Amino acid sequence: MNRRYRIGVIGAGSRATAFTPQLHTRMTRAELYGVCDIDGDRLDRYVKEQHLEGIRASTDVEAFLNEKELDAVVVTAADFAHCDITVKALKAGKPVYMEKPIAHTLDDAYTMLECQRQTGGLVYMGFNLRASPTYIKLRQLIRGGVLGQVLHITGVEQLHVAHIASFMRRFHRHSHLNGGLLNAKCSHDMDLLQWLIGHEHRVVKISSFGGCDIFKPARQPATHCRLCPSATYNACPYKAPNADDLRAGRATLPRENNPDLYPGDLCVYTHDKDLVDNQTLILEWDHGVRGNFNLQAFQHMGNRTNRIWGEKGVLDFDTLREPNITFTHSATGDVENLHFQPRVGGHGGVDGLMLDRFLDAIESHDVGDAGMKEGLAATLLAIKADESRLTGKTVEIPMEMYEQRPQSV
Repeated sequence: MNRRYRIGVIGAGSRATAFTPQLHTRMTRAELYGVCDIDGDRLDRYVKEQHLEGIRASTDVEAFLNEKELDAVVVTAADFAHCDITVKALKAGKPVYMEKPIAHTLDDAYTMLECQRQTGGLVYMGFNLRASPTYIKLRQLIRGGVLGQVLHITGVEQLHVAHIASFMRRFHRHSHLNGGLLNAKCSHDMDLLQWLIGHEHRVVKISSFGGCDIFKPARQPATHCRLCPSATYNACPYKAPNADDLRAGRATLPRENNPDLYPGDLCVYTHDKDLVDNQTLILEWDHGVRGNFNLQAFQHMGNRTNRIWGEKGVLDFDTLREPNITFTHSATGDVENLHFQPRVGGHGGVDGLMLDRFLDAIESHDVGDAGMKEGLAATLLAIKADESRLTGKTVEIPMEMYEQRPQSV
C-alpha cells in the first residue's frame, strides 16, 4: 500500500524521543501528526527540545484521539495512564502502539483486553527486543530443536547505576503507579522468557525473593541533591543528571504541573518508595520447563544474558560478549559461535523497525504474537512474582488468567 499514515504520540517523556524523530523526518510510510501530553509545560518543553515547532500539540487526550486526520497513536505515557488512553483510543477507532508494560495493574490490563474485544480494535505491544537479530536467532535455534527437549531457561538483567537511580527518584519509585520494578523495567524480560519458550505454553507456578537493600532511607543525607552536604554529594554515584548545575545556580528545575511525578533531583534514598533494588524469580511452565530470572543493579554497564539448557546442548547469549550466541553440544563438548552485526540506534537499533512492524499490523489487521494477550502475560508474571515476594509463598497462576479476568479479580 502507498498510504502515508499520520501517527500521533501520546506522552512527551524520554521514551517519546524514540519515535517522534523517526516519524517527523525519517519514515516514508508515516509522518508525525502531533504530540499530546496532559502537562502543558512538559509538552511545550518537549516540542522545543525536539525541534517540533509547528506540529500539532495538544493537552486534551480525548479530543486529540477523536481528530479525523489522526490515523493511529503511539502511547509513551506513564504506566498508570496506559489503560485510560488505550480505552479512549480503541473507542475512537485508532490503532495503538503500546509501550511496555501493558498496564500497572492486572485489573487495568483486563479492562483494556475486554475493550479491545468489544471494539475489534488493534493494539500492538512494543516488545522491541523481539526485533533484535540475536534474539530472533536464539528463538529460531530453540524452537528449531537444536537443544532437543528444553529443560531450563535463565535470564539476567543488570542495570547500570544511573539507570536504577532514575527509577528511585521518579514516580516509578511507587509500585502503585507502575506495578513494581519487574513490571516497569523488566516487562521485556518477562516477555522474552515466554516468547523464547513459546506462548503455547504458560508459566503456572512462580516464586520470588527480593528487597531494597541499598537505597534505604536510613542512608539519606538530604531530601534533594542540591541540598546534600558537599562531601557526600561528591562521592555519590546516584546524582540527578542536572544536579551539578542546580547546586551551582546555573539551572533551575523545569516547571511541571505535577512535581510529585517528576521531582527533579530527589534523593534516591527517599523514605516514600516501596521499590526493590534486586529480585530473583523461579518459574515452572505447564509442560515441565523450569527457569529463573535475576534482576540486579549497581553495574558499570547495563547487560542482558540468557542461558537455555536442553538434552542436546546449551545456548548462551550475552549482550556485552562476542560472539553473541554460543552453542555447546552435550555429547561432544564442541562449541559453535554465532556472530551478529549490531544495529545502530535506540534500543539496539530496532525502534524504527518496530514502527514499520506496527504499520504492517495496521494494514493486515494482524498483530501476530505481539498483542494484548502477550502484554498481559508479561505483566501477569511481574505482578504474581511480587505477590510471591510479599507473601513468602509459591504462587500458582491458573491458565485462564492469561485469557480473561478471573471471577475473583
